[in-house]
Amino acid sequence: GAAGCMPVLIGWAAVTNSLTLVPVAFFLVIFFWTPPHFWALAIKYKDDYSAAGIPMLPSVATRANVIGQMWFHTIGMVITSLAVVWSAHFSLWIWIVTILLALGFSQQLIKLNTHESEKSAAKLFQWSITYLSVYSLLLVAGVFL
Repeated sequence: GAAGCMPVLIGWAAVTNSLTLVPVAFFLVIFFWTPPHFWALAIKYKDDYSAAGIPMLPSVATRANVIGQMWFHTIGMVITSLAVVWSAHFSLWIWIVTILLALGFSQQLIKLNTHESEKSAAKLFQWSITYLSVYSLLLVAGVFL
């Protein structure tokens, strides 16, 4: 949630003594990334959450609702990812890689939507980790290249 994103803003402010659109947009990337990341895992372990009485969204809502929420957050993640690249004035190659990452993430969500399975959910979960890791490295590379 938002508490997990706060170090982005705190770190930026501590280093630069200011806040700009870049850290706010990156905060929002992590904010929007978090639900699809955790819901993918919750879909994989839906039966376990239900058996334990833990009300994770996939165990208490319809599949259509969960997928709709995941798309909403994924679209927000993509828009804010591009907002970081735009506001940091990064070069074209970073735009291209960011778009390719977004397409890869979206493709995994489409696969989950078309045939919900533990395997599809696990792949989306893995892609979410890949997305944020590669995207973060991309931002660091953008500063130095």
